[in-house]
Amino acid sequence: MRDGPRLSPARYRADLREGYAFPFHARLPLGITVMVRVTNGLNQSWSSVLLPVHARENLGGPATQGLLVAVFGGCALAGALLCGAVGERLPRRAAFTAGFLVGGAPPYVMAALTDTTAPLLATAATLLGIGTLYFLATLAPLAFPTWREMDSRPAPTVPEGISRTEPSRPAPAPGP
Repeated sequence: MRDGPRLSPARYRADLREGYAFPFHARLPLGITVMVRVTNGLNQSWSSVLLPVHARENLGGPATQGLLVAVFGGCALAGALLCGAVGERLPRRAAFTAGFLVGGAPPYVMAALTDTTAPLLATAATLLGIGTLYFLATLAPLAFPTWREMDSRPAPTVPEGISRTEPSRPAPAPGP
């Protein structure tokens, strides 16, 4: 049995309000939330509209689109594994920014610069605009000072009853 208030629609709404209010009380979580929401929205326009139209009009159809999505997914997995392996040793803000810059704007820019047919030109003006917005959104960690908090490490927690100022005493060894 869980401790705490009983689950109810009113309790759920209160918890939801508290969760949505949290980022507004801490600037770094607010910055991360806004940046990720903007980039996720832009990614949705890419995967739901822009890439399918670009693939249909210029790249030979859905098979090429599937290949592009598979390669992107594989590279995203490789990037996540690489970050998991060495990410702890990197400055957080720089790694976060580099990851978004490498995985964000380049697909839009590359798609915008390929082919010159009339449908692609219209799509390219949507791609360049979204790619530019994506690029600007991913620069947020470098532009706003609050993101520097990402590089600070939290103080280690000390279990209750243990003093930081007193040296620990070893337990006596058991006798024969």
